[in-house]
Amino acid sequence: MVGGTSPPEAGENRLATERLGEAIELVSRLDPPLSNAERDDVLFQVAVAWLRRGETENCIECHTAESCLLPIQGDGVHQHPESARRAIAVLDRLLEASPDHAAGRWLLNISTMAVGEYPDKVPERFRIAPEVFRSSTRFPRFTNIAARLGLNEVNLSGGSVSEDFDGDGWVDIATSTGERPVRSASIATTATARFPNGPSRRGCRGSWAD
Repeated sequence: MVGGTSPPEAGENRLATERLGEAIELVSRLDPPLSNAERDDVLFQVAVAWLRRGETENCIECHTAESCLLPIQGDGVHQHPESARRAIAVLDRLLEASPDHAAGRWLLNISTMAVGEYPDKVPERFRIAPEVFRSSTRFPRFTNIAARLGLNEVNLSGGSVSEDFDGDGWVDIATSTGERPVRSASIATTATARFPNGPSRRGCRGSWAD
């Protein structure tokens, strides 16, 4: 968990929760025991691993227009809450031992949002007031409409360009991804306010087109 790339950093969420769960069992049997700071670090890493697993199971595999937006609400609440609940259980244990652990307190509030039980189910002494997540500035809310337009592709380390490529007066969108083995570029064009056919690889050439 200290040297090299740990499972959470490598994106291996299931392996991370298994390994870190084993770490908690080992920690409880150490003689001499870990310091309080070391114990808290282990517990916090376990909670992060469970929440990241929950994000993969929900924000990626069940993505909605409200996923991963603070405050988590509406369709952003996890449809599969088991992993977030496991994070909450670990954070309860962490904060019981170290009530002043600021990062643990923050993550407890976020995890409880993820299961749709914030603020009522957060113990009052650890609760972050809902007002903290409200803006005092009047500003329009930008709604994620990618799925509705057929543009909700999953790309990695790519880019995007908006331009009227075919000269029809409507904005087109070009995207690329560097994810192996895909490594491709795609262009979505439209003659209306929608992208009815979704992305295609029309006219894409070169090393980034497959």
